[in-house]
Amino acid sequence: MAVGSFSAALSGLNANSQALAVVGNNLANVNTVGFKASRTAFDDLLYSELNPRDGFDPAYMIDQSHNVTDPIESMLSSAEAICGAYAKAMLVDRDALREAQESNDVMLAFRTLRQAYDTDVGPILAKAREEQGGAIDWLEAYRSSRYRERKAQERKAVGLGAGIV
Repeated sequence: MAVGSFSAALSGLNANSQALAVVGNNLANVNTVGFKASRTAFDDLLYSELNPRDGFDPAYMIDQSHNVTDPIESMLSSAEAICGAYAKAMLVDRDALREAQESNDVMLAFRTLRQAYDTDVGPILAKAREEQGGAIDWLEAYRSSRYRERKAQERKAVGLGAGIV
């Protein structure tokens, strides 16, 4: 398996994993009051990549579906997950990975990636947030700020599911 086909296979597995997660979420929440089904949008992103428009870069999008969670908490959680994935990607032994790919050793490549992705980067992310003047515990900081409650008081409800309230 060549390096390019290894990346294509990994990308396909990730896409299918995401699709299964969306289906699972839909099935698990179908009886929840206010539930709105989610769908995968890989075709939309592919089309956007192949037909670029000024100012639209799907590489920097976070697609969220807020059915039963606070949308701001969900976005903060996604941002934390992205930072964690980036930190883990930085830990990958690139030389070992390249060597495994060039020798078509899929299991060694997998183990090389897994070693980095099994690393708990939570403490280093918390330290980085603290050094930048942020909160070590972002969820506690957000909730104790009562931002959502303040904004809900400032904004008038427009209808079911509209706005921050």
